[in-house]
Amino acid sequence: MVLDKWLNGEEVDFSPKTVISALDELEEEAKKIEDL
Repeated sequence: MVLDKWLNGEEVDFSPKTVISALDELEEEAKKIEDL
């Protein structure tokens, strides 16, 4: 997961594609939380 890498201090390529995939990951996580 892009955000996990970034939070762990790993080098992350902040290209538009990477940012979009990170936002998609956030949306998926939010849906999981809403379903609880």
